[in-house]
Amino acid sequence: MNSDTTSKEKGPKFVPAPTNIPHKNIVAEIKAAIRHLPDDSKDVVRTSSAAVLHRVRLPAHNNVSKEKRKALNNLKKDQSRVVMKADKGNGFVVMERSDYDKMETLLTTDPPMKWFQHLPSADLNAN
Repeated sequence: MNSDTTSKEKGPKFVPAPTNIPHKNIVAEIKAAIRHLPDDSKDVVRTSSAAVLHRVRLPAHNNVSKEKRKALNNLKKDQSRVVMKADKGNGFVVMERSDYDKMETLLTTDPPMKWFQHLPSADLNAN
């Protein structure tokens, strides 16, 4: 993708290239995942994982400019807004958290559908 393409045009499936490899987090996750394995299997997984982590390199190019990366990080940290995938299309929605909370409350407190004891269409046909 062209680096001039805006983040909005790239859509919600776009992932900026990482700026660092979180080795400690990866090792911790592997330890947690293999805790139930026999000791010899744990050693094999540890050795293989260490070899892979030793070879891993960051991408040669940055697919997001510094300004866009900063804007994305600020949006991610902003607790006053909610970012979510749009219902339709390859886009995303940025919404004020207060508006989102109001909508969520509306949908959870009052049921969005109303159940009828009888079919209203029967009343229409009777007239």
